Amino acid sequence: MTTALTRLSTWSGLLAGLAIAVIGGLEGFIGETAATSFVIALTPALATPLLVALHTRQARASGRFGELAFFVNLVGLGLYGGAAFALDMVVYYISVPLAAATKVALFGSAAVFAIGSVMFGISMLRTKVFPAIPTWGYTLILAVFAVVGPLPHSPIKSALHVLSGTTLIWLATSLMDRAPQRAPALATS
Repeated sequence: MTTALTRLSTWSGLLAGLAIAVIGGLEGFIGETAATSFVIALTPALATPLLVALHTRQARASGRFGELAFFVNLVGLGLYGGAAFALDMVVYYISVPLAAATKVALFGSAAVFAIGSVMFGISMLRTKVFPAIPTWGYTLILAVFAVVGPLPHSPIKSALHVLSGTTLIWLATSLMDRAPQRAPALATS
């Protein structure tokens, strides 16, 4: 990954984290609105380049498990991003109850993203390329965030938005702070 592409991915991740944290926190006070839903719906697309940059930075040290974790997290983010977009840009405007199959699909997308987040977080913890606190946040907070995503708005959901956004901001900032790490490769597993 070129330096320019890493910078773009970092800024994209910063923007995603900032939008998630600020809008999610704002929704804790004003509730969900059409404007806040619009912004939140775009954040998974902005977070995807950050995920790629994070994996690229640690790829040498992450081994086979790291590759699998990245793959599951990337697929999960794609599914969850589509679900979040549908919830925030379509379902928000519909006052009809969702069909059972739709609910299963939404929670299934969240489950794949949660599993992928835990796996990728473990991969980051193993390589020690990124700071420990946001790495633990990625591992735990994003998984919980994914599971409550399809649920109705609540203060807990707003708090998870703020924590998730802060985690993404911190990880993106860590990409700016240092040159690529030359960690030794892990034994393949």
